[in-house]
Amino acid sequence: MKRNNHEGEIPAELGSSRNLLDLYLSKNQFKGTIPHSLGNLADLRILSLSDNFLEGNIPEELGILSNLEFLKLSSNKLSGVVHMQFFKISSIQYLNLASNYLNGSFPSDVGLNCSRLHNSAVAENQFFGSMPVSITNASGIVILDIGANALSGVVPMNLGNLIKHLQRLDFSKNPLGSADSTGLSFLTSLTNCTNLRNLHLNANNHGGALPNSVANLIELLVQYLKNLRAFNHSLSVFLNLAQNCLSGLLPTGVGNLINLGRLDVSNNRLSGELPSSLGFCEVLEFLSLQGNLFKGPIPSSLHLLRGIQLQDLSRNSLSGNIPVSLALFRLIQFLNPSYDMLEGEVPNEGLFMNSTMFSIAGSEKPYGSLESANSKFNLIGVLIFTFDGFLVSFLLAYLTAFCCSTRKSRISSTSSDSPLGDQYLKLSYTELHQAADGFFQPI
Repeated sequence: MKRNNHEGEIPAELGSSRNLLDLYLSKNQFKGTIPHSLGNLADLRILSLSDNFLEGNIPEELGILSNLEFLKLSSNKLSGVVHMQFFKISSIQYLNLASNYLNGSFPSDVGLNCSRLHNSAVAENQFFGSMPVSITNASGIVILDIGANALSGVVPMNLGNLIKHLQRLDFSKNPLGSADSTGLSFLTSLTNCTNLRNLHLNANNHGGALPNSVANLIELLVQYLKNLRAFNHSLSVFLNLAQNCLSGLLPTGVGNLINLGRLDVSNNRLSGELPSSLGFCEVLEFLSLQGNLFKGPIPSSLHLLRGIQLQDLSRNSLSGNIPVSLALFRLIQFLNPSYDMLEGEVPNEGLFMNSTMFSIAGSEKPYGSLESANSKFNLIGVLIFTFDGFLVSFLLAYLTAFCCSTRKSRISSTSSDSPLGDQYLKLSYTELHQAADGFFQPI
């Protein structure tokens, strides 16, 4: 009964269907509360009520459904404290309470009786308190997503030692961590999670230097990606450590991550020179280093990033010239070395010929060719000034004609055209690189 645009409240009479095993009511327009009578369905295995407009508390009676394997209540307006019994259903394999207004803290023994649980998502709620060490007892978890809550304290250090099947781990947008590097000690244990491919720790409260184990961890992510290439999967490794209080150097071992697709360490306190080994991440598409304390030159080796689409180096203390070799980027959409301490000539070829593809604003030192680069824009300004009267007249005439035609079109038709960009297939460099087994090179 999902996706049928059913409205109104969920009938309480459903609780009388004692032989009911699976109940799918997701992606409808149900309102009101979840009937307490559903707790009478002792044989129920699957309950999916997601993507509706349900509100109120989750009935405590659902926590005693001893055969329940799949519970999906995400994307509603549910609120209140979740009864601790929900985190102790021994038969549960899939639990998704994300995108509601639920609150409360996790029980201290969460995970003790959840050996069959493989997917747990409680993101985008209002849970608070610390993360219990007992969560590591749910050793079968594949996806653990608690992002966008109010959890604090440190992540259990032995998390990866016991939960070895993790593929996706999302702790983002929580005040987790500590002011020093001890809060990141759990990263070392994650090197045991040989299937891990997505790690989100952005907008936490982690501080101190990045441990060397970060490089070892991503190497495992890369190895997982390589193993899946035989099955034609187009996955990229994504490491997100943005918006923390990380300090120290960016590990040079990052250059060993030749299949890293996205790296975001923006808005931290990382310092020192950028490792030239970054250029060896040959399928890197998004590199976000802005808002740190990096200094020294921009490594010329970055031109080896053949698949780069976005490179943000802004708001650091980078100095020296912009490497001419960066003009060779073929797939770049935006290069941003703004608000650094760069000087010298801005290259006048390749991407630097298109002002919409790069920004060099806010340098503390004058650019030798900034004047010549800006002279092009000054020339445009002169032309605009010269033809100003003509443009104003033209625009007024155009707007008048447009208003008339719009008025007519509202009477005859209310349809709108699709954007031109939607007519074409979009492939990332990572997908092309993997599909061609590394043979593809942009020309």
